Amino acid sequence: MELGSWPSVTNDPGDKQSGTVWTKEIHDGIKTSVEGNVHSAANPTVATKTIIDEVVDARGSKTSLDARLDVALEEDGTPKAVAGQATEEQVRAQVAQKNLLANGDLELWTAGTTSAPDNFTLSGAAAAILKSGPAQADTTDLGVGTYSARITSGGGEAAKLTQIAISVANMSRWRNVQGKKIALAVRVKTSTSNTVRIVVDDGVTTTVSGYNTTTSAEEDLAVVHLLDSAATKLDVYAEVALGGLVAYVGGFSLSFSDLTIRWQVGDKTTTPSQAIVTGTTTTVNIGGRLSTNVVDVGNVGAGEDDLMTYALPAGILSTDGQVVRVTAWGTMAVNGNTKLVRAYFGATGILLTIAGHAPSDARWRAQFEIIRTGAAAQILIGHLVERDVASSSFVFTPAEATPAETLANSITIKMTGEATSNNDIVQKGMIVEVLP
Repeated sequence: MELGSWPSVTNDPGDKQSGTVWTKEIHDGIKTSVEGNVHSAANPTVATKTIIDEVVDARGSKTSLDARLDVALEEDGTPKAVAGQATEEQVRAQVAQKNLLANGDLELWTAGTTSAPDNFTLSGAAAAILKSGPAQADTTDLGVGTYSARITSGGGEAAKLTQIAISVANMSRWRNVQGKKIALAVRVKTSTSNTVRIVVDDGVTTTVSGYNTTTSAEEDLAVVHLLDSAATKLDVYAEVALGGLVAYVGGFSLSFSDLTIRWQVGDKTTTPSQAIVTGTTTTVNIGGRLSTNVVDVGNVGAGEDDLMTYALPAGILSTDGQVVRVTAWGTMAVNGNTKLVRAYFGATGILLTIAGHAPSDARWRAQFEIIRTGAAAQILIGHLVERDVASSSFVFTPAEATPAETLANSITIKMTGEATSNNDIVQKGMIVEVLP
């Protein structure tokens, strides 16, 4: 019996012969309909009034619970967008920035200082490894974590320091990464070029970086690998060529890279050719030091002479607004000869001293920038500050020009000195940087 279909009941008027007779059928019907509508066998102690109170409280300042839910939910139950909420694209981008490798900074060496760091394995006949960094037998570190790994290869086989990012057994769980791009970057240091490279292997295809090109200086190697649609694993490793060669490695970083890479390195001495791309074109923007020269160079006799030069690789200034900065310094001899200093980008130069200037016993510092405004258009702007030792006076000389070099080619950056006698002008140093 439903609540809405209860039988009508009348009172006995007092003659004890009229009115509705109370029967077991009526009693059981009422009991069944009440229990069927308000009694919960799963929660027998929860009273209906308690639920009513909870619903009213849940309404908050709204007139109904539906109005309260409408604040956060669409009619189909899906969440409404919230101001400032991250989009799916933003979340994916953030995930892509996370290092997918464990112990990529080589902090953990629980097996000992002469065994591979945690989560890595060393392979190669006669290969050896040593933990290096502060308070270690070898104190070399690469500035990408407390420690680095010194790897020595055997005479007849290359040495590999490998991490299995995705094992064969687990690849089925990662099937949706197949067909995606993955980027690996590692910082290295060796005393010889062509010693160490990095590799990504997915079981079907392999992407290999070029070998290091610098000697006795830190260098960053990077590869971008397109995971094969039938990839069976994901291994990454640093490989030291055979022959008893030694290389330091550290700062292993692996991330998804379906978007254009912006690689900004604090101290970079190689060119963008170190970035190897599989599948689609990837842009690599490098910010940091390109060259340092601290070997004194002086002018020779009368006329204008080249002092320090640097060949800017093709493609460094690849986007309008990018900037190369040059810092230079030196001295001027103790005499009354005219001394002129110029800065050049390709065929265009700017005079950084006053025409006819004849300082004696001076120290100078120059800085100039090359700003890309087009594929064959630049702004060259700079200044020189000079201090005469005897008089303690300062001279500030700004200058500007508009070169038109084709940036797809290598362009020579240089400083020149024009004077009378040998070493009237000496350049003591020059640093070339590309701004990120």
